[in-house]
Amino acid sequence: MFYFSDATHVFQAGSSLFRVHTSILRDKSLAFQDMFAASQGTQLEQVDGSADDKPICVRSQVSKSAFELFLSVCYNKWRPDVLKIPNNAVIQLLELSDMYLCKDACVYAVHHLQWQHYSLEPTQLISLTLKYNVKEFLPHAFK
Repeated sequence: MFYFSDATHVFQAGSSLFRVHTSILRDKSLAFQDMFAASQGTQLEQVDGSADDKPICVRSQVSKSAFELFLSVCYNKWRPDVLKIPNNAVIQLLELSDMYLCKDACVYAVHHLQWQHYSLEPTQLISLTLKYNVKEFLPHAFK
């Protein structure tokens, strides 16, 4: 779904490749802004992510579906039905939003997890609050 022939960077999540546009990621993520700025002036052929055989690898704990969800937020495209997204994928999205400094992904993940708070353990909500500084989860942990 996120493999565009005119895109500039290749990412790998699990065994799946994603070819995405620098401009989209730069616009949505402060971390990607810095990463792409640092690679400017280098030979694109030598930079990780410049080809399918040299992708930028997403952390192994992040599933393909979580990275697809992250890209869908960045591209402001398709988003799966909130009832069908597993909470672990949304928690990974929250992790990606923190790692890549992506506000839109954080807002989406927090909204989804607040809506699904009844399916999370109170200790998990407290842990997410502390790890990602999301105070909105605290009231749900004590209900």
